[in-house]
Amino acid sequence: MPGLLPNFIREAIMSKIAIFVIAIFASCVLANGAEPATKHQDSKDAQIKALQAKVLSQEAIIRDLSQKLAQAQASQPLAYKFVPPQTMQSLPMVVPQQIPEGWVRRDFNGTAFYLIPLAGKNQ
Repeated sequence: MPGLLPNFIREAIMSKIAIFVIAIFASCVLANGAEPATKHQDSKDAQIKALQAKVLSQEAIIRDLSQKLAQAQASQPLAYKFVPPQTMQSLPMVVPQQIPEGWVRRDFNGTAFYLIPLAGKNQ
């Protein structure tokens, strides 16, 4: 487009468009600023007061619960009870005369155990 319009005409058109855009923007800003904000602020003030009242009531509840907890801890201090795990009961000692026939005694790490034949015969 460099050859279609001379520079001074192009600059004049661009400046008029810029002025038009600024005028529209200014009218939008003034229109929003001209509305009374009291209605909107009144509802916000009411919300703020309601939230402040809610915070105060929750603080009172927290204070009461903290006092109850302190009283409960003072009357019954925490005590930890350690219960050791149940140990295996030792097996009854077998007297050598009571060992059935065919069982073979073996020792493993100092503990005696017996091999029991399944066929009923000593193999």
